[in-house]
Amino acid sequence: MLHHVAIRRPEFNPGTYAYPKIPVLTQTNRASRPVPCGRLKIGDTVWMKWSGGPVVARATVRDFRDLGRCTPEELRESTRGYDLYDVVAYWVGLPPEFFGMTIYLEKEEWVERPFIPRTRSHGASWIVLDSPKLEQEWLGQENADYDTKGSPLHSPFVKFAVFRRDHFTCTRCLGRAPFLELCLEYRGSVQRGGDGTIDDFCTVCVDCRRR
Repeated sequence: MLHHVAIRRPEFNPGTYAYPKIPVLTQTNRASRPVPCGRLKIGDTVWMKWSGGPVVARATVRDFRDLGRCTPEELRESTRGYDLYDVVAYWVGLPPEFFGMTIYLEKEEWVERPFIPRTRSHGASWIVLDSPKLEQEWLGQENADYDTKGSPLHSPFVKFAVFRRDHFTCTRCLGRAPFLELCLEYRGSVQRGGDGTIDDFCTVCVDCRRR
């Protein structure tokens, strides 16, 4: 069985504190069948990585569908019954026609310690780890970062810890991912000695933060 890395924005890797809720993923490509078409099997492991951030979860491939050339409506229909089906912003952002694939997952779980691989995807949203070298580069512990320097507000590790603690839900409007984009809000105080721990932050959606 192969390992894969799926790279998504944080709002598309949602869940509760206990476990992730990432039961379905889609892949598209305008010119040809998207990766991992032809290289995916039931039982393969998919590692979920935030765009520009850490690997936060893993799951097992339960099933998949190669839709060939299709429309957003046809791809969307393959996700009926899942949250992604109702994320309108995702579907309206797709081109009129493309090659599509839907991957259904099970046994989702947060990784014990999120990490950032030292290698890069160079724009790809799905990496097939089909060699020991690639597995080592993407999943090898000695090649990973577990912390970042600088402001905690910009640390993807702090962001993940806060989002997870708050169940990927805006603490103001109670809207949740993947239906909205989340961000951190600082609620610490210099006067009380806020030290940038996760207790100094809360999860809010982008719209609430602008208000």
